[in-house]
Amino acid sequence: MAYTRSWTDVVAFRRKAAIDSTVVTAAPTATYGGSRSGQAVPEWRKKIRDGVDASSPYNLDAVRVVRRVPIAASASGRKASRLVLSSSFDGFYQAPGTVAHLSVDTTAARNEALGKAYKRLSETRTQMQGLTFLGELGETIRQLRRPFAGIVSYANSHLNRWGGRYKHAVYTKDSRALDIASDSWLEFSFGIKPLVSDAQAAAEALARFKEDISFERTRLTAGGFRVAQSGSRSATVYSDSHIVGYDVDHRLTRVDVRYIIAAAYAAEVISDSDRFLDLFGLTPDQILPTAYELLPWSWLADYFTNTGSILSAYSQSQAAVRYVVRTERVHTLATYTYSPDVDLTIARLKAFGAVDQFKYSGSPGTVVLERTTLARAKEPKLELPSFQWKNPFGDFQRDANMAAVLMQRRSTYPSAHPGGSIF
Repeated sequence: MAYTRSWTDVVAFRRKAAIDSTVVTAAPTATYGGSRSGQAVPEWRKKIRDGVDASSPYNLDAVRVVRRVPIAASASGRKASRLVLSSSFDGFYQAPGTVAHLSVDTTAARNEALGKAYKRLSETRTQMQGLTFLGELGETIRQLRRPFAGIVSYANSHLNRWGGRYKHAVYTKDSRALDIASDSWLEFSFGIKPLVSDAQAAAEALARFKEDISFERTRLTAGGFRVAQSGSRSATVYSDSHIVGYDVDHRLTRVDVRYIIAAAYAAEVISDSDRFLDLFGLTPDQILPTAYELLPWSWLADYFTNTGSILSAYSQSQAAVRYVVRTERVHTLATYTYSPDVDLTIARLKAFGAVDQFKYSGSPGTVVLERTTLARAKEPKLELPSFQWKNPFGDFQRDANMAAVLMQRRSTYPSAHPGGSIF
């Protein structure tokens, strides 16, 4: 049974301002509210307890007031005529209107969530990437024949030069430090660390092969998000007073994409050979992603695009997927801060004739609004991620890998790329 509901809430923002004996009061109002629609699911709590699907489409768009703190400020000064010029402001400067979402890269958030979803879907069946492991094993073993060769070589040369040639050793250290660090980092990142990870995955796969023949996973979750923010600052005379302050408007929008995957794996005994191939990732659907990962510089291409995730998604079997629930939530927090300022206020009093004996007191006011837009949909299968360019910079691991490769290739081929290209 489908339903649609809406509501409104009228909020008054009282204001009282004064200049000498002239007092102005007002109560501007703003209307906030929202609507929601969906498909009712009778006895949904019982269905969840019984493990039955209780998901349904749902949409929400609502604005509400989160916080309201009134401004309280007063100021005075004496004129040349010895009369006192006084002013005050109490309440809210304005009644903020509706909240608009900032533009956020929803596609990037969705692609991030899909990449994690396909990975977790694969992990329910495959414990390790066996084909990739076999393809990289030769290079890893070659690296491990002399692990951290740069450090060992430098240490030997340094010790050999120590007697009577200390200055030369220090000079050698300065000239080779970056090369040694980059070589050692690459050996660790692309040799030792992956091998340790593969060994652990192989042990886990073997344990599952021996003990968990009827492995079953029925619910998987994966999510991604992106954030955008904006702000502005301006000086304003608060209505019907001589109180002057700064208005700071700030908006923060976050989009969250979440997938819930219902996957039913038959609790039945399959042949040992099929189960072994599944757990160790030695199946035909792993060939295409493996071929891509073994291409030179594929890891660097993945820093700038999501090509690897797309190939993995195209190759991933969804035979066990029963349905997918996708939820996209956009949440914006709008903060309006009104801060009376002593210098600006006194300057305005001077402009209107005050000359001395200035007094001031004040505290800021704040209005915080939030808007939430949510859409939940039920789909038969996971969608495919779309192609996307990415900014690789700002992540320490990626920055270190790229810097290490740059240093290694420039030191290995100093004249091969005079134009600056490292490839």
